[in-house]
Amino acid sequence: NIIIDETEAEWIRRVFAWFIAGWSINRITRELNHHNVAKNHRASKAGWHHHMVRRLLGNTKYMGRWDWGKTKTVRDSQGRKKQVAAEKQITVERPDLAIVDAAIWAKAQARLAELNNIYGLKKGQNPRGPKTPYRNVYPPRLLSGLLTCSQCGATLCLQCGGSRYYWGCPN
Repeated sequence: NIIIDETEAEWIRRVFAWFIAGWSINRITRELNHHNVAKNHRASKAGWHHHMVRRLLGNTKYMGRWDWGKTKTVRDSQGRKKQVAAEKQITVERPDLAIVDAAIWAKAQARLAELNNIYGLKKGQNPRGPKTPYRNVYPPRLLSGLLTCSQCGATLCLQCGGSRYYWGCPN
């Protein structure tokens, strides 16, 4: 059986109320950290982060909708795992497990959509994410990034041995 932990549910309701009241996601994060609110037992980092609050605000389980089968895990011949979209998805409505009522959920989703309109990725923009390292774009030396190791293909880096400098493989 799945039961609702009322102490955690109260914090979820507070987060939704703060967000609807106009608080920023970062402000909510700071408030949760200030009160030392417990996170999921599987969390690997201490404290709350803005992406966790953003994900919390979009989690359909808090309004009583449970989705299964969005992705499935497949393995290649080396045993490496990868998640891919599944063919069949199951959605179960569980109003008895809803923590946030439908009106509050709708207001929060409308505000998230508004924030996504303002700050989200626009048509024609390059996707955000890991960028090329600054030193690769603007090399500090004439040969930086041009020399590669003949054995492993890694980019050679400047190394120091006593008073001498030389190009060497990082591997």
